[in-house]
Amino acid sequence: MPNSSPQQDPFPEEGSPVDGLSETEATFVDLLLSEGRPVGHPIVPGDGHDAAPRRIRAVFEALAQSPALAAPGDLAARTMARIRKEKVQSLPIGELPRGGKRRFRPGWNAHKMNIFFTVAAASILLVIVVSRLIQVRTRALRTACADNLVRLAGAFGQYAAANANQLPQIAPPHDRNWLPRRLTGSLARSSDAHCNLANLTPLVLGHARYVSWNRLVCPACPIRTFAARKRRLSWRRVSYSYLDQLSPYHYQWNGSGNIVVLADSNPLFAGRSVTSAQFNSFNHGGGGQNILYNNGRVRWATTPDVGPNRHNIWTIGNPPRLHYTGREEPASPNDIILVP
Repeated sequence: MPNSSPQQDPFPEEGSPVDGLSETEATFVDLLLSEGRPVGHPIVPGDGHDAAPRRIRAVFEALAQSPALAAPGDLAARTMARIRKEKVQSLPIGELPRGGKRRFRPGWNAHKMNIFFTVAAASILLVIVVSRLIQVRTRALRTACADNLVRLAGAFGQYAAANANQLPQIAPPHDRNWLPRRLTGSLARSSDAHCNLANLTPLVLGHARYVSWNRLVCPACPIRTFAARKRRLSWRRVSYSYLDQLSPYHYQWNGSGNIVVLADSNPLFAGRSVTSAQFNSFNHGGGGQNILYNNGRVRWATTPDVGPNRHNIWTIGNPPRLHYTGREEPASPNDIILVP
């Protein structure tokens, strides 16, 4: 039995041209335009489109009465700019045009970047290795210097055992000045003037000779190479400072263990500008000094305040003096000084 329900009109008449077209109506308009029918051309019965509803006719009539649409004046320029931008973003790094917004210039590629980062990494590694080697060498020289003092401690012990527990000493000069001649300038000196370091002569010279005089040269001292070539002892090349033996207080070996007997050279007499008693010896670049106490103990100290009651071993007096003529002496047994 045939369906008696009324057939649905594919082009409903309700609404107006401005209400929008249904999908069926839009397809019909596209068909008309694809056939080249000009906008505003009347759609009359007999032209193959008699089924066109009145609303579509109204749409064509409204389009015919609308002003012609004009494209913006910069439409072409904007379109080309957009095309260039899309092209630049799609190019490989090495093919960027001049003025491109990528980070690297034309010609940069993965090979050159690998070379650049390899050189940078090698440079950083070289700095680290060199720094490490310097630290290792510094510690090695410090250890060798400490070994010198250990050997000298053995020599002090042997000398003390043969000389009533005394520290090495020779006859004092008549002018009782413990500075070397070169540091006293125009000051009149006795004919037998000698520096305080000469009191170490019994350890390194004479019949006993408890230790080689080369042990009196710090391995870290710049003059070591020059001094090692000399077969004759020169106190000027000795790079340690010895306890003042002209002092009225006569210290002994194997004593309390808080009296410093020998140490890296006193910086006040190194011929450099020193403005503070807190300077360390220049033997080790100012980083500290090896210390030998009167009980044979050797230690590394990063400050010169290692005497009795943490007294400064480079100076005497309070406040400490920084300039000396060679005749100054400590005023108490706890105020010791190590001099050339």
